[in-house]
Amino acid sequence: MSTCPYSKTAGGCRRNHCRLLHQNPENAQRGPSASAKSPTSKPRRPQTKTGAPNGVCKFYFAGESCKRNSCTYRHTEPDGASVTKQRGSGAPSSSSHRGANKAPTLAERSLEPAGFSPIPASKALYQLSIICASGSVLTKPAQIMKFVNLLANASSKDSGWDEKDCQRFLEIITETHGLSRIETVLTFDPVIVQVNARREPISFTSAYIPCLGYLVSRFVLDSTMGIRVNSLYGLIHTNFDRVSTIITTCMTDITK
Repeated sequence: MSTCPYSKTAGGCRRNHCRLLHQNPENAQRGPSASAKSPTSKPRRPQTKTGAPNGVCKFYFAGESCKRNSCTYRHTEPDGASVTKQRGSGAPSSSSHRGANKAPTLAERSLEPAGFSPIPASKALYQLSIICASGSVLTKPAQIMKFVNLLANASSKDSGWDEKDCQRFLEIITETHGLSRIETVLTFDPVIVQVNARREPISFTSAYIPCLGYLVSRFVLDSTMGIRVNSLYGLIHTNFDRVSTIITTCMTDITK
């Protein structure tokens, strides 16, 4: 069989069904050339990092600043790292999830109750729905500690929760009786530094601080659900005198 004279050229053979022998140094074959291309066909572009998956912010995925004021998409980079943005800024915040499996810092650990136990998001959401039901109350320190442990899980950086889990947690808190449960903790009497058996108090460091820690957690501060977040901070505003007294008294006892 004769050799196709075009197969050795730089452009290669352009016949769709060439029956001649093709001698290509990289891919020699007999019959139709594998490198033959239709004159109307266009080379397929390789996928770039700007092709964000569904539900992911295309700006962050492309390595740019998010251009939306209240972005509802996940801020995830091509390597799978989740990034949050600061309010009023398109720049990634210091609470980036890059290295999300990294152990939390000492400051982050201080916001967790002494008996903190990690709980999977699905189980925590179920327990929260029971605690926030209309027939449930928080009257005993043990009940409060169970509730505070859920708050600590929702604000912990190593609990394995994602943004959807924490968003659902905030929804349950603000849609049911969760606000009154947090108010119970913030106004509980007594709150002391050293827990003892008298009057069944709650611990300032193990219960009160972690409850406040949820209010300033990354998932609350960066949440786009402004009305729900405002309802949380409204608890501080409404009970400011009591909250201020507890913090001042306990901090004074700690620094003695």
